[in-house]
Amino acid sequence: MRITGLKTTIVSVPFRKPCTWRQGWARGITSVLTEITTDSGLVGIGESPCFFPPAEAFKAAIDASTPLLLGEDPFDHERIYKRILSFNGLYYDRVFAGLALSGVDLALWDLMGKLPGNLFTN
Repeated sequence: MRITGLKTTIVSVPFRKPCTWRQGWARGITSVLTEITTDSGLVGIGESPCFFPPAEAFKAAIDASTPLLLGEDPFDHERIYKRILSFNGLYYDRVFAGLALSGVDLALWDLMGKLPGNLFTN
């Protein structure tokens, strides 16, 4: 199975009433949804929740990583993640990178879990 595409979508969902959290309150949540497609037809989906910085920054970081994902095996997620960190200079801002790339990481794990007869089944 090889990665053939990546698509990102910014989604905002309002709360019915404001929610209080450690940095104040929020009226909703915005996330970047990441969809990774493969040559086997499977699609992995992940989410990068955005509180700060803006969702557009996360989307840009993920989209810039597309060439590094194409042709890769989703089961090699650790190498892929390290490659993205080093190529895009994200290594130096691990908080931003961790939040932005969480959607990519989750989408890769989603793909691994969907593969019939994968390494995690008995």
